[in-house]
Amino acid sequence: MTALSTLKPIPPAARGEVLVDMVLPVFNEAHVLEASVDRLHRYLDATFTFPWRITIVDNASTDDTMAVAERLSAAHPQVDAVHLDAKGRGRALRAAWSVLGGCTAPGCVAASNVSSSRGSTTGW
Repeated sequence: MTALSTLKPIPPAARGEVLVDMVLPVFNEAHVLEASVDRLHRYLDATFTFPWRITIVDNASTDDTMAVAERLSAAHPQVDAVHLDAKGRGRALRAAWSVLGGCTAPGCVAASNVSSSRGSTTGW
């Protein structure tokens, strides 16, 4: 299990700047997670001019979601993977934002529904 306290540090160049932190709460998304995160990573890399990070929060998945998330974290410096022992999208967001020092006010955006009900990835 990856604890929230072990998230990768914010890059020195980003300290004091706006940092966009995409928190992705996921549950049993092993079959679509890699394609979805790779697509989001490519989009952010190509279009964002300020620092960003993707934090995948696994909500007690029973499939290989955490293994995929850890592989993505190892492959990309801007991707973190965290496991929670209990399910809940709100719990995942609160846990991540409390450690990240992030959004607790209106206007914060959480990416959700990594896959659609048909099992295809979302259109990032």
